[in-house]
Amino acid sequence: MASAGIDVVHIPPIPREILLAFTDSENPWVRSVDRHIDLLNKQMKNLPLQYKWRFRDTNAFTARVHELVKTAKDALELNQFAWRDHLASCEAYSLLTTWRNIDLVKGGVWAIARGEVVTSAVLARSAIETAAQLADMARKTMATLAGETKEKGKGRLLDPELDLHANRVVSQDFENLILKTLYATRLPGTEEFYNATNIFSIIQQTAKIPGQELVLKMYENLCEVAHPNFIGKSLYLLDFKPGSIAGEELRTIGPGNGPSSREIVETSLGALSWACGTNASAFDLMSNTIHAVATRLELIK
Repeated sequence: MASAGIDVVHIPPIPREILLAFTDSENPWVRSVDRHIDLLNKQMKNLPLQYKWRFRDTNAFTARVHELVKTAKDALELNQFAWRDHLASCEAYSLLTTWRNIDLVKGGVWAIARGEVVTSAVLARSAIETAAQLADMARKTMATLAGETKEKGKGRLLDPELDLHANRVVSQDFENLILKTLYATRLPGTEEFYNATNIFSIIQQTAKIPGQELVLKMYENLCEVAHPNFIGKSLYLLDFKPGSIAGEELRTIGPGNGPSSREIVETSLGALSWACGTNASAFDLMSNTIHAVATRLELIK
């Protein structure tokens, strides 16, 4: 992806006093939050300020293919056109997702610094969802483009022995994956094809990857805060004292951050850290796959 080298407003660091308060955290993502924020900040500096995305709807795409079938000297021109279009959608998706996650993490860090525990938890939860979807899409893209195709194309798209001048390489499954991921929605009345994949199932699958086990627990805890459940309201339980009989307490509630806020902040820090690190690595995986395919198709000399 081309870089404009723009130095945009970066994700601010976690306040030092907050980092010091969690140096003994058992969550490795919490202990590495500053390093992972730095990773995403460095990646952000290499993103273009604007990206020119040539979009074609199905009719425009099909019309152009029909033109090329009549004029192309061999299959390479058809492969180049089709996959240039697919790769552009992959690039656009990666950029849109990363810009979104940068905003989410930025807001989450600011909220933690201001002591806005609920706000930071809700943003951290959304950041996990965004990064998990990007990572899932990047892995599927690599597996599909580097692996064997299922339809008309034979062999591997990145197999140097496959003659792209003689063979058209297509994958309806991959085209559908791009469309369903890029334009996913849960709005009523929308075509069923675009129904968003349940993000919880993606996170469950992600948690099965070695080293990623904690993401599910962090996500579930943050969902409890985001929903109108007791954990999210327990922040405002500021103090409690035993009553005169067993099972009786005098509870003081009010605006502020009670004892339960520490655990929620710790989870939010871990989630923001995971989202930054995962987003950075997934973006790189997608970019490297796109570059490899573009080179193979002679789109890059």
